[in-house]
Amino acid sequence: MIKGRLLVLALAAGALGLFYVLFFPKPRADSGEIVRPLSSESRPEGYLAVWRWLGEQHIHAVSLRYRYDRLPSLLPKPTGNLLLVTLPQWVPARAAEIEKLEGWVERGNTLLIMAAIHDTPLWSLDADPLLKEKVERLTGLHLETLSAGKADLKALLADRLDIVPRGEYPLLAGVRHITAVSKLPVRNARLNGPDDSIPLELATRAGRGEPTLWLMRRGAGQIILSSVSSPFSNGAVALSDNARFLANIIAWCCGPGATVVFDDAHQGATAYYDGRAFFADPRLHHTIGWIVFLWLALVLSGSRRVRTRWQAPLQNRTDSTE
Repeated sequence: MIKGRLLVLALAAGALGLFYVLFFPKPRADSGEIVRPLSSESRPEGYLAVWRWLGEQHIHAVSLRYRYDRLPSLLPKPTGNLLLVTLPQWVPARAAEIEKLEGWVERGNTLLIMAAIHDTPLWSLDADPLLKEKVERLTGLHLETLSAGKADLKALLADRLDIVPRGEYPLLAGVRHITAVSKLPVRNARLNGPDDSIPLELATRAGRGEPTLWLMRRGAGQIILSSVSSPFSNGAVALSDNARFLANIIAWCCGPGATVVFDDAHQGATAYYDGRAFFADPRLHHTIGWIVFLWLALVLSGSRRVRTRWQAPLQNRTDSTE
């Protein structure tokens, strides 16, 4: 009897396990612990400090929770706006989205790209495999990963990157140092400009001369690319002249009544159905666990046999009078 019930339990558990493996995408083991760079995030990796500062300065800010084709409908003005995009993206933008974004910039808006190319925040480990292609398409710069040499060991292990301007530009007025933070070893990579139209290099890494900040014109708009992602995060915006640099960008790029947009959608905060975020939600897996537990309990309880005491069939009795 006990062996039969154990066999039923093993077969039921095996069937559920096979179904889970075949049909349910699995989140990464540490997916619930990674903090994403969101405008609503108060931990060091987020942008909540900048979001609140914009509110204090009466600058309209919007959290983009949709794809880029919905961007124009969220803005009171069609031009003079600023979109802050952090790379790599957790929800990769599609090719059609990139095309819409390029058109939005060319009509007279600014795209600010904070790309984790040299710094290495924890959230960047879940890298977008198309990061290189996106950077090249949007900016024209070619991303090249270099092998680390012995002379670079000290720089690679640094937890901060010091960035200095290359000259006098309105974007860098009053800015002498920009600081990026990196909890993991710094990446050894560089960006090379195209031969036909070299973007304007605004700043370089102190002591190394590697460009880290570029300005590129696109139609009536422009793209600003930073090869470090952390200067405007909660944990770094108060360091060095980071806040001054951000204020310069907004003052130079945004017109009266313009909007600063945070691209939260491609970091996982979407207002539409996203299968990856849905299956990565730990609440879904907890619910499935309880369903499995209750189902197994039902299977075991249903496998019990009804045991009754055997009785011989009743026979007709006749009263005898002796």
